[in-house]
Formats: sequence, structure tokens, C-alpha cells
Amino acid sequence: MQRLLTLFSLLILSLLTVIPSGAAPVATGPVPVQITVMAAETNKPLAGATVEFRENKTPGNVAGTLTVDANGSGTVSLPKGTYYYLTRAAGMGTTRNYLYLDEQEKAEAKIWLNKAASISGRLVDSTGKPLAGFRMLVDRLFSATTDAGGRFRFDSLDPRGHDLIIEQPNWVLEKSFYPQPAAGEDKQLGDLPV
Repeated sequence: MQRLLTLFSLLILSLLTVIPSGAAPVATGPVPVQITVMAAETNKPLAGATVEFRENKTPGNVAGTLTVDANGSGTVSLPKGTYYYLTRAAGMGTTRNYLYLDEQEKAEAKIWLNKAASISGRLVDSTGKPLAGFRMLVDRLFSATTDAGGRFRFDSLDPRGHDLIIEQPNWVLEKSFYPQPAAGEDKQLGDLPV
């Protein structure tokens, strides 16, 4: 019996030495998120850029916003969860990034924005007739409605590939489009038949 008590005491002692006494506290409330926004071309801070955090579970629900200072930095506190955030600045393309807040005490991210790109085109039927009033989407994030001449335009895009789709019941584009404008480019797509 004495031997069993000794072994049990050693086991308890060894467990106590394995458990760290100064473990980092777990975040229980809102988590501070520090964002720094830089110009990709110059690697300098972009004062006045805005960042909008949206909940991933209920798209479109804005959970917080911030405007960065002269050093391109700003902080906002958000509850634990999963977010996507849009970063914008005058003359720059809008970026979308993702953030997961769990048990960390704080989060930091650095965002580089490029010069804004744009894409435009004209939506037509199989005979070449312009289609007015059709809703177009880029990346299921930005929308535009075609005018009387079937024309649409998306500005302030990040220079990369974009999903271009039509959101009109019973209508689809004749072929898929994935335009990839360069920084500062105004990419003309021409006529897009449906």
C-alpha cells in the first residue's frame, strides 16, 4: 500500500511539472485587431484607408469598421468569429481578406493595395441587341446594372482575376469570363452575349 501511495504521489508531482504555471491567458472578450495598410507600388502607408469587417456566417452584416491614421494603422475590437474584410482607399483597388479570431489575445494584419483597375463591357442577346436592366456581379461582391445600351462598368477593383457573372433568372453568359486587369488598367471586354 505504501508503494502505491508513493507511485501515486510521483505521478501527481510529474503532472504538476508538465503543466505550465505561467500559461498565457485565453481571450474571453472582444479581440483587438490591428491593421496596417500600405501602397503596394511604394510600400508606404496609405493614410485614410477604410477597413470594413463583415461576419462570414451572416454575409453583409458589418461587425466593425476602422479608418487608418497617417501611419496607415488602425485598431478595432471584434468578438471571436470568422470575418472577411474589405480594404479601400482613394485611387486603389478594393481587396477582400479573411480573419479568424479564436483564442488569441490580439490579431495583426498588413494589407497592400494596388492602383485601382476597372472592367467594362456590353451585355447583348444572341442577335447583338443590348440588354438593359440586367444585374452583373464581380466576385459575388460588387454589382452593377446594365444601362439602356447594355453597358456595365466595375471600378476600384484589385488587379487580379475576377469572376464575372450575370444574375438574371433564366439567363447565363454564353461563355465564362474571368477578366484579369493589371494595376491601373481599364479593361474593355466588348460585347458579352447571353
